[in-house]
Amino acid sequence: MIWGIDVKNFGGNVFAKKVTKRCFELGLIIELAGRNDTVIKILPPLVIDVATLERGCSIIKQAFHDCI
Repeated sequence: MIWGIDVKNFGGNVFAKKVTKRCFELGLIIELAGRNDTVIKILPPLVIDVATLERGCSIIKQAFHDCI
């Protein structure tokens, strides 16, 4: 399972780098992808349980909120 959040029109790679750094600080490892690293790539395992997936999504949401 691969998800991507394209922030090309919302701050570009500078914003994407801030979000991924903040996610890491909050305990979630995510990567950048796409042209000029403007896509935040999320690669949860296929066997992820719902609680863990919700926690990861919560961290991403918090990181976006913190970086805006």
